[in-house]
Amino acid sequence: MQGKGSTLDAHGDYPLLTPVTSELRLHVEALQILFAGEQPLMIPIRPTDKGKLRFFCGDASREGFRGATQYPNGTLSAREGLWDPQFQNQVTHLLHEIRAGKHDGCEVWAAIDNSVWSAVWNKGMSQQARHLFYLVITLKQEARDHEVYLRCFHISGARMIACGVDGLLRWNYDAGISLGLDIRQFMPLHLLAWDIAGDTLAGWCYPCGNNPTIFMGGGVAVSF
Repeated sequence: MQGKGSTLDAHGDYPLLTPVTSELRLHVEALQILFAGEQPLMIPIRPTDKGKLRFFCGDASREGFRGATQYPNGTLSAREGLWDPQFQNQVTHLLHEIRAGKHDGCEVWAAIDNSVWSAVWNKGMSQQARHLFYLVITLKQEARDHEVYLRCFHISGARMIACGVDGLLRWNYDAGISLGLDIRQFMPLHLLAWDIAGDTLAGWCYPCGNNPTIFMGGGVAVSF
């Protein structure tokens, strides 16, 4: 890649040429797959029916895999299986349900507690699990074809335990969904991070420049 003159003037040690990484090649291939075709895709940005909402939570360990999907009427469907490394279980589970047409036109919020899965889904790559990259590309394709709005988000291990999915791995039915509790109460998506742990987050943040105040979402301003 050729550096521009203005960049060279601003950064004297900026290299004229930089190597192309293997990750860049994979990402370009992924873009070719996701944006194949002469005409741009027309996809609605959200479901039109408020009843088309599902919550999925899955957990895996050496003892196996358990996953549960909650539907708008409170019905739960669960699945169990053998353990696969690097969070392949969750991807294959979601692929199975989407290909079966269970979530056509629906929004699916998928809770995870695994950093590898988060890295691959949101950033496109993980050094530890390149095979998962291709699974995720397939999952994104299937979600697009079935108009599934898949929202993957991270929850802590403590929440995974509290919601009861973690316990299912050990045949423990004394928590969360096993007691008939709504899985949504363990996923407070209507709250901001500042609502949950504002004091802790404020201690990690520093003001920008000379401005002593950082604006927080929801109209909350925190001063330092």
